[in-house]
Amino acid sequence: MECDVQWIHQRTFGSLDPDAAISGGLRNAIAETLKIAPQKTKQNKAARDQLRALVKSPSHGASVLLCGPPGTGKTFLGLHAMSLLIRQRIGCMYLPEHVFLRAWRISHADEEALAGWGRGVISAARSREMLMLDDFGQERSTSDGALDALESLIMARYDAKLPMIITSNRTVESLSESRGSRVMSRIAEMTSSSVVEMLGEDWRSKNG
Repeated sequence: MECDVQWIHQRTFGSLDPDAAISGGLRNAIAETLKIAPQKTKQNKAARDQLRALVKSPSHGASVLLCGPPGTGKTFLGLHAMSLLIRQRIGCMYLPEHVFLRAWRISHADEEALAGWGRGVISAARSREMLMLDDFGQERSTSDGALDALESLIMARYDAKLPMIITSNRTVESLSESRGSRVMSRIAEMTSSSVVEMLGEDWRSKNG
C-alpha cells in the first residue's frame, strides 16, 4: 500500500522538467517541504477550511482558488492538501503555470523526446483526477497561442467535472484581465464560493 502512495507521489510531482535529474531534484525539494506541518493562523483559516472540504469530498468536483500576495502560504497549503489526496490514492498532478506553458511550447519541438514530454504533461493535466495549477497568471508576457492552451486546459477540466486547486498572486479582477473573462467565468463556476483571498505578512521575508 505504501508503494502505491510513493508511486502516486512520484507521478504527482514528477513532470516538472524534461530532464529527469532536474525533475527528481524538484520532487525531492517538495518532499522536504511537506515534512513541515502547516501552522493554523487567522489569515489562513478560510483557505484551510476550503481545502479540508475538498480533501474530504474530492469526488464532488468543486475546485478551490487561493489568491493573495506572495509568501502568504497558498502553495504550501495546496501542496499539503495534495499530499492528503495522495494518501487517498487519488491521481493528482502538481503543475505551475510556467511549466504547463513550457510543456505547450516544447510539444511543438522537432526533437521527439522533448515534444513527447510536452504532450505527456498536457495530456496528464487535462485528465488527472486532481490538478494543482500553481502560480496561475504569473507569466506576464503570454502569447495568444499560450492563452488558448491555458483556456483549453481549463475548459477540458470544466467539461469533465475534474476539480483543481489553483493558486495565484493576482486578484480575481487582474486574472480576468490577463487570462480572459471566459476562463475566469468557468473557474468561478468550478470554485463557486471556494475563492479565498489570503492576506497577511510575507512569511518568507519574515523568516528569511
